[in-house]
Amino acid sequence: MKEIGIEEFKKMLLHVCEKIEEKEPLLTDLDREIGDGDHGYGMKIGFEAVKKYLEKTKKEDLFEILKDAGYEFVNTVGGVTGPIFGTFFLGMAKAVRGRKTVDSETFSKMLRTAYEDIKRRGKAEEGGKTMVDALGPAVRASEKLAGEDLDKALEEIAKASKEGAERTKDMLAKFGRARTLGERVLGTPDPGAVSMSIILEAMSEYLKSLKP
Repeated sequence: MKEIGIEEFKKMLLHVCEKIEEKEPLLTDLDREIGDGDHGYGMKIGFEAVKKYLEKTKKEDLFEILKDAGYEFVNTVGGVTGPIFGTFFLGMAKAVRGRKTVDSETFSKMLRTAYEDIKRRGKAEEGGKTMVDALGPAVRASEKLAGEDLDKALEEIAKASKEGAERTKDMLAKFGRARTLGERVLGTPDPGAVSMSIILEAMSEYLKSLKP
């Protein structure tokens, strides 16, 4: 498929919410290894808030929907997770102002804007064992695939993100509690990076379900 409209986009986000809820135990276990143990719960309650918003909103504007979803996340989740993943939604919103559909080129711009905003807000660079290690590869894959069918592009974007998250197993942490653990973090992927890969994988999964 070349593009999706607002209703399909909302349903895709709802599928992401459900997938994060399903993966909460995995994210919690990962964060117990190298963090404070609250990442999975934070992601769950954040996406529960986004789900409630999506189910009740009557808005038919991609910018407003993503902006509101971002603020729902920021206002619901504490610590680092709320602002960073809220910024993911808010960054994507900037790239869809005035649009009624999303194609692979638009989605690439959405990811790039979110990526740059997250790096700026979190002062993070790739290689520091954070979610940008999963988002960065996704951005670069999306830019190579801009113009392709959206479902095909998202499949490759999700794959690149998952591979990026896997590579964080071999990284030392430069942020948060994990930074104090030194080499003990080796062998465990960053929970934020895994969350990012789950989000993109869920988006791809939803688009695949639309195909006859």
